[in-house]
Amino acid sequence: MENYDEATAPYHPKVSGLEMLKGIVAEQGMSAAALARILGGDRSLGTKVLAGERRITADHARVLGALQARSRRVSVTFSEHRSFTS
Repeated sequence: MENYDEATAPYHPKVSGLEMLKGIVAEQGMSAAALARILGGDRSLGTKVLAGERRITADHARVLGALQARSRRVSVTFSEHRSFTS
């Protein structure tokens, strides 16, 4: 059973939280300054977080999670609408 799971399960490389955050920022086309505004900090916060000099807090993680969830809902809604009109 384990061999089957290993052979058929998609490969998910281990990604650090910082790498994941950088991916989200890139996916959204967001600047470090925009990240700082979203997190509610001064302009340097986004740069420091993306450079690994500052960690995000639990509150920051909640804000980012809500942003990502909202982004996915918009994307799913758009793609569903598009498939009905195509």
